[in-house]
Amino acid sequence: MIYAVPGKNLHPLFVKELSILEQRYSGDLIVHILKIDAASHRSKQINRATINSNTFPVMKFSVFGNAEFVDYVSGVLGFLEVEAAMIHSKVI
Repeated sequence: MIYAVPGKNLHPLFVKELSILEQRYSGDLIVHILKIDAASHRSKQINRATINSNTFPVMKFSVFGNAEFVDYVSGVLGFLEVEAAMIHSKVI
């Protein structure tokens, strides 16, 4: 999970809860907190590292956010050769 937050937000919502979920589902969930102001370069690095270190037969990606963010992240995943069928996106 890539949890994108505004770069100036010092205390993002749900960080504690996400940490608990990551620990509980350590075999299935990896949480990366991504500051939006650095999204373009870091998100590619995080996505590439996550995809390249994958040991699961199937990976699924869910992208939620405003339209610009969803389009951007979906495009990065496409660039990294993730099939569109593996990406669930929702504009909120």
